[in-house]
Amino acid sequence: MGINTSKNPMNFPDAEKKGGYKLASLLKENTVNPGDTIIIEQYITGYGAYSGFKLVSYISNKVFDENKSFLYAGFIPPSEKNNNKLQWGNEKLRFTNDGVTVLPASMRIDGWPRPESTFDMESGTNKIVTEMALLNAPFVYKLKTLKNARPGVKYMVFYLTFFNGSEWICEESKVEFKINNTFERYNTTLSILAALALFVTILHDGVAPLFDAFHEVAKLIASLKK
Repeated sequence: MGINTSKNPMNFPDAEKKGGYKLASLLKENTVNPGDTIIIEQYITGYGAYSGFKLVSYISNKVFDENKSFLYAGFIPPSEKNNNKLQWGNEKLRFTNDGVTVLPASMRIDGWPRPESTFDMESGTNKIVTEMALLNAPFVYKLKTLKNARPGVKYMVFYLTFFNGSEWICEESKVEFKINNTFERYNTTLSILAALALFVTILHDGVAPLFDAFHEVAKLIASLKK
């Protein structure tokens, strides 16, 4: 696939008209255990005039290990090392529980002739580079949850801001994920153990003691859900 190197980064018909862009956020796994890593891939899709992008994120709770959570973004320009292909993932940015602000156009490499946030990948088409996975997605978040993170549903909210040639636009993208509690984390193992315990009880004492067994299992499950 060739790269459009014309002066105008976008030259599909009506490229100079008001731009419209959305942030697409893809979550690899939306249910994790404490200590697991959340992986989010993001793309900017759309077309038309824009002033450059600002990407800001906010988090509902402090659940990430800041020493092991990063955002990968920025261009790796074509070279012999990557078979002369454009790739994503040059910058490794520390991600904190306060969120992060990114200006994609500022993440270019010295000597790389494309300072724009996005541009046509081929002349005559309106497929822009930020819509494409080039080895990686344009923005990849690898966020490690704390081992003592409180269980429950968490939210990350992302805002994409740009000037579309007529007015400022701010688009929202929300990502929801869940951190399991102790019972949910070991649910399969506990179910197997409970079934074995009931089976052994039936073989040893008959059906009558089942009521006591059910009561004990219920108490165990209730304590683990807390």
